[in-house]
Amino acid sequence: MSTTSKRTRTLAVRQSHHGCYTCKDRKVKCDEAKPSCLRCIRAGRLCEGYPNRDLPHETKAAYSPIQIHLPHELAIRVSSPGSTSDSCRFSKLGCELLRGGSLRGSAKTAPFWNSLLPQLAFSDCGIHNATAALGAAAQLQVQRDDKAAVALLRWYGKAVTQVQKQLTAKNIDSNSIPATCLLLAFVDLFAGRELQALAHFQGFVALLLHRSGSGDRAISTSPPQTPPTPNKDETPRFVASDGLDYAALVLDVNIASYVLSTGPRLPPISTHSNPYSHTTTDPESLALQTLHASYVFASTASQYKYLPSSLRPTSLSIDQSRHVARLHHTIAQTTTLASHSSGRTQTRALVLNTHAKSCLIYLSTLVSPYEKSYDAYTNIFASILADAEVILSQDQQNRPPAQTSLPIPFTPDLGPAQPLFLTALKCRVPFIRQRAIHLLKQTGRDGPFDGRRAAGIAARAAEIEASESESQVPEERRLHGCGAEPAAARAGVVGVMFSLCEDVEGLVGAGESGGVGEGRWWRIWREEVRFG
Repeated sequence: MSTTSKRTRTLAVRQSHHGCYTCKDRKVKCDEAKPSCLRCIRAGRLCEGYPNRDLPHETKAAYSPIQIHLPHELAIRVSSPGSTSDSCRFSKLGCELLRGGSLRGSAKTAPFWNSLLPQLAFSDCGIHNATAALGAAAQLQVQRDDKAAVALLRWYGKAVTQVQKQLTAKNIDSNSIPATCLLLAFVDLFAGRELQALAHFQGFVALLLHRSGSGDRAISTSPPQTPPTPNKDETPRFVASDGLDYAALVLDVNIASYVLSTGPRLPPISTHSNPYSHTTTDPESLALQTLHASYVFASTASQYKYLPSSLRPTSLSIDQSRHVARLHHTIAQTTTLASHSSGRTQTRALVLNTHAKSCLIYLSTLVSPYEKSYDAYTNIFASILADAEVILSQDQQNRPPAQTSLPIPFTPDLGPAQPLFLTALKCRVPFIRQRAIHLLKQTGRDGPFDGRRAAGIAARAAEIEASESESQVPEERRLHGCGAEPAAARAGVVGVMFSLCEDVEGLVGAGESGGVGEGRWWRIWREEVRFG
């Protein structure tokens, strides 16, 4: 009798029409809390949600990214149980992660993440496999799940194969292959494979440029109001006409701020008229254009940092001043926008504002060989801190159900991680530095930036620079650089290369003969830094 009762209870749980997918797979009783199962959250598991047919109408309206009208056969496949629904559940999870991660993002990319991507995920084989791999990678972030590990390898491989087949057949769809490459980059970021992620992103950019037929063209983030006047000296322009193009621009700025030595991957950005005109360019487009152009300049100007002024081009300081002035203008615009708006618009304005301030500090000190030059920007560092606190506070309130179980949130857009990381590294005021490190741990992953890892690196840098005088760190004890290795050897540990210039004046005075790699000027070493 007891055996029969136990079997009956097991079958009842297995055939439940109201529990979440995670509890069904684990064959445990679900508390059916909406929008995410509390039992999963308390246990530290990623709640995969409920079958669409079981959610109340108001819950579906609040949390569904879009009402997707699917063919009858596909709708049956999506909602049916069994092995086929596994990929659909992971794919849906991947779409929800990207939708939730774009809440602080641009209104121009929202239609792509919220509408187009979910539709493509259930109509295009490559994108479906890539989003399923992303969902499986997110599951592995929560707990070691053999099923998710197998799914990640399986669907990642299928997505890559699909891209290779379409490229070989020269069947390049306007959205399918570029979007698949972009999703594969996110999967690699989740898996800690940064070099592979960068390779996928470069392929994504190349496909976008091929799609528009603009291999070496500049990008305009908004279509011209009137056709441009033909000019043989003018570089042809590529107009970012949809959310996918705009997402490429946003990610290019994010990656350029992460890999400072190489600069942006996209061609230079330009507009068809005066970039300071409010009637032709909105504040967000202006901010992204300014950031993109600044990092393009920085990638070439940084080579003159440790050379005497006599060996620098005469136009260098003029170009530097021009970019700094544009950044000041952008900061003024985004500050005004943030003060006169609320909700998502305010959050976006604050994010762009912190990035413009971070880029301003970086560009202003770019050709100064002395780390003490950062001390002049303490007030700007403090304002970055204040803005980041508001951004993270709003993120915590608006964090979507799909991300509540993740150890760290994820966004495919710009976030406060990069400005906070620069603040934690270069601001030597103890209470600002420690606060920046604390906030970094809460940022999650903003594109290539892993907040927890960045916080660990910054904390170790602060330990190395520790000085008896808390008011000021001597120049000879200040780190000039710290670079994380592309992949961690194991979870919670990252290899970091630290560099310290022991004689700045001697290095600059040596001119061309005193190269940056000269051992007599530099002390460079590697450490394994723990984070978590």
